[in-house]
Amino acid sequence: MTCFMGIDLGGTIVKASIFDAAGRELGTAGRRTRLITDEPGQAERSISETRELTFAAIRDALETAGISPGDIAGISTTGHGKGLYTLRRDGSPGEGIVSMDTRSWEFGESFMNAPDFDETIYSRTFQPFWPGHTAPILVWLKHTHPGQYSDIGHIMLAKDLLRYFLTDEVHVEKTDISGTGFWNNLESRVDETILERLGIPEIGKVIPDVLESHDPAGSVTRDAAAATGLVEGT
Repeated sequence: MTCFMGIDLGGTIVKASIFDAAGRELGTAGRRTRLITDEPGQAERSISETRELTFAAIRDALETAGISPGDIAGISTTGHGKGLYTLRRDGSPGEGIVSMDTRSWEFGESFMNAPDFDETIYSRTFQPFWPGHTAPILVWLKHTHPGQYSDIGHIMLAKDLLRYFLTDEVHVEKTDISGTGFWNNLESRVDETILERLGIPEIGKVIPDVLESHDPAGSVTRDAAAATGLVEGT
């Protein structure tokens, strides 16, 4: 039997579902992620904890579906838009900021109220800023937590994080990065002019390779296979 797995990291739950080639759902399972809300406006999650919950959801979905892991021909990931997930320069987990986080709102409002916002940003992104946008989150992080900001080695979004858990490869996906607030949707590229205007030009160096949504993006590692029940190389 040929099957496919989809994994979704939403704002509150990570879930895995298995389908046959005709699109019939064979099994699904989810785990609720813990939100860190220690201060007003904060909505974060532990990346390490999210990894374990993701792997548990995959194991449960395999058990529910009752199939052989070798039947899974491919895996795809999805997740909530915007927000920010980072790896530190040494490769360890960094920030996991969910799009419900509102701590960057003053920075986003400041940029949108500037007289050059339409010309320098909106005319390239076609997006107003709101607190969950990756761009103002990065500006906020640089101003309020400069040590954490300077230690960023890679930035990712939700679906990228799931792929990283399974493959150890770091990429970002085009339809997601197009909504970050620093992607030029006219020319389909990271816009260095916007990064300069936001005061975060160095972020251009920590954005991973950008993949199309249909591009192969890696395969399940030996460690991920052992933790999930999936077959290495899937």
